[in-house]
Amino acid sequence: DSMYAGVGAAAEDGLPADAFSWYCGWTEIEPFWEEFVPQRAARVLVPGMGNDATLPKMFDAGWRGLTAFDYCEDAVVRARALVGDRDIRLLCADATALP
Repeated sequence: DSMYAGVGAAAEDGLPADAFSWYCGWTEIEPFWEEFVPQRAARVLVPGMGNDATLPKMFDAGWRGLTAFDYCEDAVVRARALVGDRDIRLLCADATALP
């Protein structure tokens, strides 16, 4: 959608298509992961990954078993670019339409 394409209301509001998060960045949430999910091998599901750079930062910090999804194919394409060759599973899926 337009949010991930960098056009429309998101772009007009000054939100860059290449880095946006609804909550905060990895720097702010890493201490909570350290405290509450210290096992780096824990399986982690990230719904609505959008174009947030948290996934590669989590992986680089040692978390493995990461799976993320978004309903928007543009978001998944962007996430693939951010993730690069890291072993993170990315899916295009809609949580409101589960099998």
